[in-house]
Amino acid sequence: MFDKLAKIKERYDELTALVNDPDVIGRQNEWREYVKEQANLSETVDAYTAYMTSQEQLESAQAMLAEAGTDAEFEALLELEIEELKEKLERLETELKKLLIP
Repeated sequence: MFDKLAKIKERYDELTALVNDPDVIGRQNEWREYVKEQANLSETVDAYTAYMTSQEQLESAQAMLAEAGTDAEFEALLELEIEELKEKLERLETELKKLLIP
């Protein structure tokens, strides 16, 4: 699933470059097709970006928890953040699965 999402993001980035290319802008029909395709991918790309950001935040929080030491209050905050991030990742993964259905 994530390989497919990475390819969708890559295509979205290509389309962004094409939509902003002055040569393509001059060819209005082609430009409109690129804009339409980009718009169709934007919701999926936004959800994928949110997922990847949350995954990075989870990894960071887990690393901080491993290094937290003896500060029980800080550890409790990190554990709460980790649980919230895990829940968010589950929601985003469900959303991504739905978005990938043709």
